[in-house]
Order: sequence, then structure tokens, then C-alpha cells
Amino acid sequence: KDCLNCTEKATEVLAGPITILVLGVLATIAYLTLRQRAWVQKLLEKYEEALLALTNYMTLMFIMWQIIVNLQTVSTARAGPQYPEIFRRVVAVFEGITIDIFEILHLDCHIEGHNYATKLYATTMLSVGTTGLTLAD
Repeated sequence: KDCLNCTEKATEVLAGPITILVLGVLATIAYLTLRQRAWVQKLLEKYEEALLALTNYMTLMFIMWQIIVNLQTVSTARAGPQYPEIFRRVVAVFEGITIDIFEILHLDCHIEGHNYATKLYATTMLSVGTTGLTLAD
């Protein structure tokens, strides 16, 4: 991987995550504002099961794409063959939805000796720590 020059490519690196963050905040504000309306509450109650099923399907799709997007990285890290160009192009479209702090912030450019094993270790520990904080009361 080539490291990006901070002065010339900073907006390209942060554009996707910032856009997703802003859209998420706006959607949350819209949801919290509209939920207080009586007609929206009736609509939510009427379609509660459908919305729950939709939420479950969307979660499943999100997790599936997290795995698919990282297949290329894992295969390359294990000295395996690269996937065909068409697969890499399709996956590149969905790379914006990954929750990979190392890729979003390009930490591999700033951390000496960084490889896939350190990324896997850090990601696992972050998940375990977050789960521990969530379950601790």
C-alpha cells in the first residue's frame, strides 16, 4: 500500500467517513424529532414487526459486507492469491461502510512495523474492551 501525503489527499481520505457520520447524525435527529408526533408513533406501532425484520436484515447485510470487504486483505496477508479485478472493483464500492479504523485513518502509514497481525490484535482487543464496558454496570 502507498501512504497518502497528508497535504494533498486529506480530503479524499476523510470524505467518506465524515459523510457517513453526518448522515447518521441527521438521521438520528430526524428520527428523534419525528417520533414525538402522534401519527408517526401510530405508524411505528403498526409496522413494528416489519421494521424489526428490516433492521435484522440490514444488520445481517452490514455484517456480511464487513466480511466480504476484508476477504482480499486477509488473503493477501496470508500470502494467498489476489482476487480478480472485477471482485476488487465491486468491493471497492463497499469499502466506505467498513468499520476499520486502521483503513479510515491510514494508521499503517504512521505506525512503524504495522502489519495485519497487529491490526487483528488491536481490533480484537477494541471489540473485547467495548463489550466489557457495555456489559459493566
